[in-house]
Amino acid sequence: MLAPQDKIEQRCAEYPGIEVHPLKFCSAELQAGHWKFLMGAIGNQAAYIRQLGNIMRKNRNNLSIKAIRDGIQNSSLSDALKDLADMRLDFAEQYIDDKLNVSSLIRPGRMIVVDVRDEFIEKDEALGLFVVLLQIFSEAKYQGQTFNKLIVFDECHKYIDSPELVKGLVETVREMRHKGTSVMIASQDPPSVPVELIQLSSQIILHKFNAPDWLKHIQKACIGLKSLTPEKLGLLKPGEAYIWSSKASDTALVSDAMKIQCRPRVTKHGGDTLTALSHN
Repeated sequence: MLAPQDKIEQRCAEYPGIEVHPLKFCSAELQAGHWKFLMGAIGNQAAYIRQLGNIMRKNRNNLSIKAIRDGIQNSSLSDALKDLADMRLDFAEQYIDDKLNVSSLIRPGRMIVVDVRDEFIEKDEALGLFVVLLQIFSEAKYQGQTFNKLIVFDECHKYIDSPELVKGLVETVREMRHKGTSVMIASQDPPSVPVELIQLSSQIILHKFNAPDWLKHIQKACIGLKSLTPEKLGLLKPGEAYIWSSKASDTALVSDAMKIQCRPRVTKHGGDTLTALSHN
């Protein structure tokens, strides 16, 4: 599990059987675009932000907190703008630790949970972290070999807000299909998911909901769902869903949504699992 530094102790107490690592990156594994996400500078065209970009360009082979901070102090920016640039760098610094390497934690068969629950992490900041992690995870290799990955973005409606960050997310997801990485996005508020993101979906699964506007929003992005109606979705029972797939071998799933029955759930909220050895 990866969690904010200030939440490490709490997460260890909650999940005593799981390794909990701080959500921090090594400077060497970050690209210039990652720094901008961590600094909260995506879409900002202020002069000092552009100057930060120039400083990073000059230090592209040795990007580090110290190199960027030295570049700020040696720049022609006014003292006031230097303070603003340093403040942006402070935002990124809390997620930098050159003794750690997120990429080294990723390997075939391993599940990594990123828990960003923290009252002091704003949703734009959390979305920026997700985009950076998405890019780093997709590029990760194990013993020099690439391998397929599945990345799940749960409760995404809580974080997708900033248009500039959403644009970065859409561009990143678009690239994932070329990197052997599948992305699953789960939301209980479909209108909050950008149409551009839904359009990239090769599979869409809809469980029961009663809001006609929700269906209209999704249908804007997928013509294969045109036959669905609010009434059909409202009549779904627990465990039932409609599924559409653009790459299914069965053309019936490509041309129209198909009703399916999911397997019975075997887990409970909180992690209680029914096992073959259970005596209860």
